[in-house]
Amino acid sequence: MKAEQLRKSILQLAIQGKLVPQDPNDEPASVLLERIRAEKQRLIKEGKIKKDKYDSVIFKGDDNRHYEKVGSEVKDITDDLPFEIPDSWVWCHLGNFVLTAFSGKSPKYSKEPTPHKIVGQQANQWDGLDLRFVKYATEEFAENIPPYYYLQDGDVLLNTLGNGTLGRSSYYRKTNSSEFLLTDGHIFVFRTLDRAMSYYLKIYLKNKYDEIVKSANGSTNQTFLSLGKTLQWFIPVPPLTEQARIVAEIEKFEPLIAEYDKLEQQATKLDEEIYDQLKKSILQYAIQGKLVPQDPNEEPASVLIERIRAEKKAKLGKKYVDSFIYKGDDNCYYEHIAGRAQDEPVEVPFDIPKGWSWSRIVTISDSYIGLTYKPTDIVNDGGYIVLRSSNIKDGKICLEDIVKVSSSIPDKLKVRKNDIIICARNGSKKLVGKSAIVDLDAPNLTFGAFMAICRTPLFAYVSKFLLTACFFEQLAAVSGTTTINQLTQASFNSFLVPIPPLAEQKRIVAKINEMFAIL
Repeated sequence: MKAEQLRKSILQLAIQGKLVPQDPNDEPASVLLERIRAEKQRLIKEGKIKKDKYDSVIFKGDDNRHYEKVGSEVKDITDDLPFEIPDSWVWCHLGNFVLTAFSGKSPKYSKEPTPHKIVGQQANQWDGLDLRFVKYATEEFAENIPPYYYLQDGDVLLNTLGNGTLGRSSYYRKTNSSEFLLTDGHIFVFRTLDRAMSYYLKIYLKNKYDEIVKSANGSTNQTFLSLGKTLQWFIPVPPLTEQARIVAEIEKFEPLIAEYDKLEQQATKLDEEIYDQLKKSILQYAIQGKLVPQDPNEEPASVLIERIRAEKKAKLGKKYVDSFIYKGDDNCYYEHIAGRAQDEPVEVPFDIPKGWSWSRIVTISDSYIGLTYKPTDIVNDGGYIVLRSSNIKDGKICLEDIVKVSSSIPDKLKVRKNDIIICARNGSKKLVGKSAIVDLDAPNLTFGAFMAICRTPLFAYVSKFLLTACFFEQLAAVSGTTTINQLTQASFNSFLVPIPPLAEQKRIVAKINEMFAIL
């Protein structure tokens, strides 16, 4: 069991009454809820909180079913409750568990530091508040904020907006008496009768995280929680003394789980490193001719390259610049380029078997830089899907996050099956060179200006070469600048690639796929 699975299991046991034993001498949870109700009435009379909109009482009938009483109306809610709880526990709505709940204000921010710090979703982390991310409200804004909006010791905070942050909760410990914090409008604040209740609420929210994320409203790009609906969530309530025991038990387990998690991450990292190194070794053996045996009866790579050169020359005519690399009598490599007075020596990265040849990528492929388009070209329906860096995931084409354009697409920029798409330009250096073979028949595909296409009859083998250290070493020599990381078309065309006979290429690709499948 993984650390996070173990943590979830413990939290689930905690809110089901299975983590610590019940004590018949504990004050029942029903009495606790009555105290909460009484305290809320007092605060309402004093004008410190607003009247409850969703006040109700949930009880167990003589028929062993659960009922909810709202005013004079009583209804059976047994089927709405997710699990059974101990006899000393009760179910209630979250709004009846807390003294008050509110969403933060939309602040007016100050460019300069002020005493009034604003906590946003970035600052609200699982293990507490990260005050490095606070902003500052203006004095004018703070003057009009009621005192109860300032965070108090034991408040529970819940992020309410956006993918990745929504559902994250924390328990606020006020360690500095001069610290005055407000929350922005994207955080719910829950305030309880007792610190043990607050911590128990944090346990409940963390256990409910997956459900919270799934239940959020809005689009796939921007989901949010409604405070009214949140306060209607059912929460199982133990006696207060049992809540304290649950909290103590969780606190005992948490350091152990954290250590387990740390060791797990180290093991995972080691596995990934070993896996990555194995893949690199397999690929390197492959392009050095050491992965599968050679067959002297096979047509040599030089003949294959010559056919591709002849086809490109016929297609391009006068635009074609003839170039090929060969091994001289002195065992050194030379490049012949038509029009030069003499052939130039070429330094190759390693030796290759007899029957193989070194080649520039431009000799065996066509490459193109992608489409430049304007925001006004983007459409929702029809048009062409623009492949971008985000559409390459784990070495495959992914069409989950797409942009479509209505632009007129030149034929050479229309993606074909077996094209190799490459990230050619990106702010992140590690993304430049990321590639995938287009192995789908999806129509109407093009690619963006920060991408490139390599189109070659040797696509299966070349797509593997683009994963090798040999490719990335050449990339590293040309891609880095002080402003942006990029692979230009000219640089890419100049890269050296070792070419095996065609039949051996097929064996190499099959062997790589076989070995990668079992890693």
